[in-house]
Amino acid sequence: MKAFVPRQIVTAVHGNFHPAGEPRILHSAFVELKKWAFPNLVAPYWRWYWNDRPGAVISINKRSWALRPERIFLIPPQTSFSTYTKNPVTHFYIHFTLPSAYTPALPMVWSHPTGPQEARLIGEFKNRLKGSPDFLQWDVSLRSNLLVNLALLTLPKKSLLQRPAAPQIDHVLQLMQTSYPMSVPNAKLAAAVNMSVSAFLREFRGVTRQSPHQHLLSRRIENACQLMHQPNLSIEQIAERTGFCDRFHFSLHFKRRLHVTPSEFRRQVNVNLSARLPVSVRPAKERHA
Repeated sequence: MKAFVPRQIVTAVHGNFHPAGEPRILHSAFVELKKWAFPNLVAPYWRWYWNDRPGAVISINKRSWALRPERIFLIPPQTSFSTYTKNPVTHFYIHFTLPSAYTPALPMVWSHPTGPQEARLIGEFKNRLKGSPDFLQWDVSLRSNLLVNLALLTLPKKSLLQRPAAPQIDHVLQLMQTSYPMSVPNAKLAAAVNMSVSAFLREFRGVTRQSPHQHLLSRRIENACQLMHQPNLSIEQIAERTGFCDRFHFSLHFKRRLHVTPSEFRRQVNVNLSARLPVSVRPAKERHA
């Protein structure tokens, strides 16, 4: 049997194995980091981190955490942090999302001791990478989900805020999701819940803290970040799939939201990705963003 290679990137299936209301796994991988230096990492999804040995550090607002095998780290979405390495490490990460009704109370890094069950699952995860490719995605995705759920159970009380029930706005959000990535006129959304446009916009903003247009744009950018985990898709294809008319407008809105171009973000998703992409889909330098 072929030996496990730390530099190998192994991707769990993109969210096909998650029950309703459960975390959605976007990507999970073991990767060897020789240099991990980013001054401003931020993404619209959660990050789960574990390293096999000391050597990597993450920092937020002048506070630093050393990644060590005896601890697991959770970083909520929209949390800006920096990274660097003192020496090479094998980095195990899981990117995932939670249902939109749950949001972190504060941008914070949460850490907890690596428990016996988590240590066993990490070992099993690595061993499964040597197995049959036909079963790999299902097997790896389930173990990723278990590790994420175990970490979420350690979060302090009130660390996640649950949005109050809003049946009318939830119905509108479902209509928007059905039409995604295309936009739906505000008048049509308001009529669907028997509200005037002004009352609807006021209620929508009160629940989501965004206008329908802003919400759709956020959804497109979030979806684009998720698609960045698929190396077979080019930046142009991702722009098209997320409803942008061309790469220029996609790059413009992407950089406004995340302060990096799509190509730069893709390199942040996995530091070894650029070297492994086919020539036809390697990130090109953003000329306009």
